[in-house]
Amino acid sequence: MYILPTLIVLFLLGCSEPELTLDNEFDPSNPNFIPPETSILYTSPPLIGNVSSVNSIIVHFEGNDVNMDFQYKIDNKEWSGWSEQPFATFNFLDEGEHLVFLKVVLFLCD
Repeated sequence: MYILPTLIVLFLLGCSEPELTLDNEFDPSNPNFIPPETSILYTSPPLIGNVSSVNSIIVHFEGNDVNMDFQYKIDNKEWSGWSEQPFATFNFLDEGEHLVFLKVVLFLCD
């Protein structure tokens, strides 16, 4: 039996890492990132000098993106569930000052 010598030639190719581009608009490291924001637009009935004469009020708010859900609470009450609705109704308010808190979540897809 005769064995033929075999020559094996290996070619090794190096790969370079692609340059990282910050093009994900939802990445806070991206210089063009715009964080989700909310603002209170108005109340129903309107406040006069930040005072309401009724014990029920609707607070209307908006976010800076259409794919947002909101969560809210007043004073030290429980947070509401998440909702697409950009308003909150608060009933049976006692006299005195009240603080309204608002949270927002931004959905990355429809």
